[in-house]
Amino acid sequence: MNKSDRDRVVFHSIHDMSSGHYLSKAERLLNSEIANDINDINDILELYNISLFFENGIYLKSWSDTDIVAYKEKVNTFKNLIGKFITNIDDSNFLSYFENIDYGYYDSFWLLINNYQQYKIYRHLK
Repeated sequence: MNKSDRDRVVFHSIHDMSSGHYLSKAERLLNSEIANDINDINDILELYNISLFFENGIYLKSWSDTDIVAYKEKVNTFKNLIGKFITNIDDSNFLSYFENIDYGYYDSFWLLINNYQQYKIYRHLK
């Protein structure tokens, strides 16, 4: 999935008019095989951003009901990948991941760190 930050899917808000543009990019990913051993923080953050569209019921008008059901099933598998990755971030690897985050994904990163309460394991940040 390695790609530049401008080619990535970003969820801004439910009212953002760029949703169609980003969902078109997401569609390519949704139609491809997603590896179970993702090691790029930006790939994980992109999956998270794609899942935000689905959590908010935002889809492309060109998608059929069948497409939406299939994509929802795939997106539901993202939670395990995201959780597994984020919960393995600790003092030993935090900085290397953080330094490699694409510009548009900082907010997503901190939301996930908060949601999974990974901040509680950082001894040197207390």
